[in-house]
Amino acid sequence: MAKVYCVQLEILLTADEKALLEHCVKEHNQKYKKFGATRNWWTLEKVLQCLLSDAIYQAVKHRSVRAVCQKLS
Repeated sequence: MAKVYCVQLEILLTADEKALLEHCVKEHNQKYKKFGATRNWWTLEKVLQCLLSDAIYQAVKHRSVRAVCQKLS
């Protein structure tokens, strides 16, 4: 049986990193708008959540708790 933990994280970004991510979000949403999509818009929070989920998944996949801690720090 898997244990589920709920944690709250604060992700610190430099101004350049934030600007790059915001640009990617804006570009993605503009592409969706061209095709007439009205949902599945990206937000900076959703992108960061996906990146964090992927980092944790990769570490767990390789059964490396140390890697999870390193990714989160």
